[in-house]
Amino acid sequence: MISESHKFILITPPKTASTSLVTALSGCLEICNINYQAGGRTFDYTEISRDGEFKGAKGAKHKVARSYAQEILSGKYKTFCSVRNPFDRMISWWKFTGRRRFPDLSFRDFIFEPRIKTEVLFKNLTDSITINENISVENFIRFEHLQDDFDEMCDTVKIPRRQLPHKNTGEHKPGHYTEYYDDETIARVGEIFKADLEMFNYEFGK
Repeated sequence: MISESHKFILITPPKTASTSLVTALSGCLEICNINYQAGGRTFDYTEISRDGEFKGAKGAKHKVARSYAQEILSGKYKTFCSVRNPFDRMISWWKFTGRRRFPDLSFRDFIFEPRIKTEVLFKNLTDSITINENISVENFIRFEHLQDDFDEMCDTVKIPRRQLPHKNTGEHKPGHYTEYYDDETIARVGEIFKADLEMFNYEFGK
């Protein structure tokens, strides 16, 4: 998302509290064509450019840094990205997408199941914040202490702090994901998300 009025860009990859963040910041954004999905649990939208015309296609909520390359590289915008421990994030993906499509799909099968579109679900967050092979975002809002980091963002871009709503929440509490894993799924997720684990210093169980 981009706010022309407050000069910030926030990258919100899927399953990183993106719906809550966009809802809280909606008054700072220039958006239209809000499209509610999943029974109203989540939504997407189209961005409007400064002159009031459509800016890009639908699907603005999960746009990556490369979509804002010109603005980011100009240095005129504060940049942020919401991030989450990939071990926790995969549980959320499984419950939101895997079991919705395949109700009897276990978490273990989800991780190794060829029917799942891995190019979408198993994408490193670092891919979302890279421009010309360089990390292009300066600040991060961690899912693990979401409100505190969001408050810091509000202070940085000089907007009033506001309470984040609980939107599109899963069935497990943050940090309570370890019970779903075994040695093989730990190794598999660790292999897939090596870049995220190194970039954000995440570990299994922490």
